[in-house]
Amino acid sequence: GNMMGAVHWLCSVDDCADMKTTLYTTTYKSRMQMGMGQEHYRMESRITDVGLRCRMNLGTMWTFGADGVCHTVRPMDVVSDESFASGGQRGVSTHSIESSVYADRRWALLPSLAFNVGLRGNAYVTAGRMFLSANPSASIIYEKETMRCVLSYALRHQHLFQTGFTDIG
Repeated sequence: GNMMGAVHWLCSVDDCADMKTTLYTTTYKSRMQMGMGQEHYRMESRITDVGLRCRMNLGTMWTFGADGVCHTVRPMDVVSDESFASGGQRGVSTHSIESSVYADRRWALLPSLAFNVGLRGNAYVTAGRMFLSANPSASIIYEKETMRCVLSYALRHQHLFQTGFTDIG
């Protein structure tokens, strides 16, 4: 099963700034079971994230933010209570930390047309290694009272390497 919990804190300073902070945790579990003749196997895996996000808007032109998350991945572990496989070594969990900081700038081109450009810097640390990336984004926004149309481009790097059900490969 999947579970998620979050606490949000919103803060606003007049019309010049607002901030949203979120503390969250998510867990994705797989508890597959399989039987073959007299044998019964359980195949369990889990991914757990605990993170903090903070986003600040300064007026209508600037947005700044920072995110941090700790990932714990436990690959699938096959367990049998009725065979030589029971009591063996359990799967080993891996831990990693992912963080990012970002800034976005918005320009009003016309009363109903705006242009956004942004840059996000990411760091991913696992097993004593660090991976860094820069992720640009851009969008054009057309807004009317009852409609909003956005054309966007964003480059995002995915550094979470081991998310499969097993620890093979």
